[in-house]
Amino acid sequence: MYPAQAAEDGGPDRPSRNRAYYPNKELVRRLLAGRCELCKRTDAIQVHHVRKLADLDRLGQLRPLWAQAMAKRRRKSLVVCGDCHDHIHGSPVNSLTG
Repeated sequence: MYPAQAAEDGGPDRPSRNRAYYPNKELVRRLLAGRCELCKRTDAIQVHHVRKLADLDRLGQLRPLWAQAMAKRRRKSLVVCGDCHDHIHGSPVNSLTG
C-alpha cells in the first residue's frame, strides 16, 4: 500500500477510508514544516538519512553538529537544506563556486 493511499478497512491501526495512511507521520510533519533542522533555512529542503543510529558512533568522539542532532532526536533522518546536505556529504557549496 502506498503511504498516501486511503485504507479500505478502517481497522484499529488504520484510519477510515477517507483519510490518508502515513506510517511515518513524524517525518511527514517535519517535512511539512519546510525548515532545515540545522540552520533553519526554508529553501531546497531535503532529507539526510543514515542506515543505523549506531553508525553515528563510528564518527568518533567529536561528532559533527548534524550527527549530534540526529543522536539527540534518536532519529535516522534529518530534514536539511541543500547547502547543509552538501556539507554533511563533504562538498560545501563554496568549494563548487570558487
